[in-house]
Amino acid sequence: MAMRRVYNEIKGMKLKEVPSYFKPMLSVGYAKKAVQRASSSRAQAARRATWPSLIPSSLMMVQTSGPVVSIG
Repeated sequence: MAMRRVYNEIKGMKLKEVPSYFKPMLSVGYAKKAVQRASSSRAQAARRATWPSLIPSSLMMVQTSGPVVSIG
């Protein structure tokens, strides 16, 4: 999803504008802020103590339609 967001943001730019868009994102300070934002949102989810909020949505299993077979 992040790649889609970036693509949508640069889609309307001229080619000369793209490097100036990405240059700030390649700094150490930007990376530190991104990690801090991610860790603070994880901490908030942990305080709520809801397990589904701790698991990234990309890793969640989606139940498909069809019969469920149990062995045993």
